[in-house]
Amino acid sequence: MYPVFRSSAIPSISPLELILQAVPRKRGLLPAFRRQQTNYVAAAPFVHAYLGLGDNEQALVWLERAHQEQSNILHLLKVHPYFDPLREDPRFRDLVHKVGLDSPH
Repeated sequence: MYPVFRSSAIPSISPLELILQAVPRKRGLLPAFRRQQTNYVAAAPFVHAYLGLGDNEQALVWLERAHQEQSNILHLLKVHPYFDPLREDPRFRDLVHKVGLDSPH
């Protein structure tokens, strides 16, 4: 069972931190999330983590951030099977277009 959080018992903690603490499968993201709040942490590990968890919405959010960072992960959008769950999403297709991978070479 997940722990019950009472607002008076938690000083200032973000909703994402609550989720990362409460859901055992997402606990591995918590250290990176905390580092990201104070230091630069690349978007790519978050993309991989959220895809692995099946959280396509968050994976797309972090892919957009990866695009802003000009991350190398974007070179794999068209070819890596890891991105298969996102291929039908219009936001993913838009990202592929923005990166310039949809044009024939």
